[in-house]
Amino acid sequence: MDLYTILAGMSNIIVMFTYGYRYTRNPIVDGAICMLFDSTALTSVGLTASVLGLIVITLERYFKIVHAIAHRKHYRDWMTKVGVFLP
Repeated sequence: MDLYTILAGMSNIIVMFTYGYRYTRNPIVDGAICMLFDSTALTSVGLTASVLGLIVITLERYFKIVHAIAHRKHYRDWMTKVGVFLP
């Protein structure tokens, strides 16, 4: 997730410096360029996923340490897969 965020941020900077704000006069292409690169939507998605990943890891470790008996009793392998897929 962090690698994706870095690549998306670098692509935003490269597009801003090389391509600039030259639009093609096509409203669909112009809207896509504006949504993806001008608004840094791709970078925001990566940052949000990274933060959610840290939250999932923190909560899992909290329950494993503080509520160790309940964690051993109720925790299943599928929960790890959901926690990895969620962000």
